[in-house]
Amino acid sequence: MLQALKLAPSYYQKFKADYLTRRDLLVTILKGAGFTCTPPEGTYFVVADYSALKDVDDLTFATW
Repeated sequence: MLQALKLAPSYYQKFKADYLTRRDLLVTILKGAGFTCTPPEGTYFVVADYSALKDVDDLTFATW
């Protein structure tokens, strides 16, 4: 049986701070490029709306 690895609370605090920094950087870059997005509260993944950039369907936009 595998034993769980116990890490210090400081590890998790740094981990969270690093992900928040990356998330905020990504949101800033997307907004600067013209996308509309809201920083997610519980995940690293950002949903970005491209509709202000081009009036096409999502497949056409992704291909473009």
